[in-house]
Amino acid sequence: MPYEIPILIIPLAGGYLFLSKSIFLSHRYKSLSSQEILFDATIYGIFFLFGAYLLRQTAYYYWESLFNYADTVLRKFFFPHYAIFLGTALISFVIAFFFTYPVNLIFKHTWLNYHRFIISIRKYGDELERFLLDASLNQKIISISLSDNKVYIGFAITVSAPQKTNYVEILPLASGYRETESKILWITTPYESVIDAITNEDTLPLDKFKIVMNQDKIQSASFFDPEVYNKFQEDMKKKPPKKNKTDAQQGL
Repeated sequence: MPYEIPILIIPLAGGYLFLSKSIFLSHRYKSLSSQEILFDATIYGIFFLFGAYLLRQTAYYYWESLFNYADTVLRKFFFPHYAIFLGTALISFVIAFFFTYPVNLIFKHTWLNYHRFIISIRKYGDELERFLLDASLNQKIISISLSDNKVYIGFAITVSAPQKTNYVEILPLASGYRETESKILWITTPYESVIDAITNEDTLPLDKFKIVMNQDKIQSASFFDPEVYNKFQEDMKKKPPKKNKTDAQQGL
């Protein structure tokens, strides 16, 4: 009885190691409560324990004499009643370790890591992170409105892992503002140099043009269609109030 609990902790520790450190489950781990972490770690621990049992039985078939000797030593000097289960539990932890660190190193440098990144955002990312991923994958122009009514239009150039950063980086094509009451969008500053770089240059100095903004200041984000915007402007048939325009331009 006094050895049962410590031995059972070994596969549980292996399950927790895999859950918390594996690149495939790291984002899921961050989204779980303490009770859910314990449950998932137990499930993975049982999985590794079953794998260890199959591995031990297979090895025992080929090296029976070696296993009998190891069993005798463990029973005589360490755990007289739980020698076989102790060996299986230790093997389960070794399997969990192998499926965590060595596998992480292998998959970090393969195309599977890219797909894992996309899946993690779609499954565990918030609405803004999923929106930026969609915009980046499909190369769509986006419009981001800030709490001070400033608006930036451009391409999402970086998409971070879920909950990794609180900042958004975009390559701006234009900027403007929204009227305070009507929320009508007016573009005041086209970034012609960026547009020329996109169309005429093979490489683009992103650090020179990119804009970094805090997610806490983002009021809304949407896809931007220049044709729809131009059509809307034609239908409006009016100019923005000079006072609002001047105030907004001061911060652009």
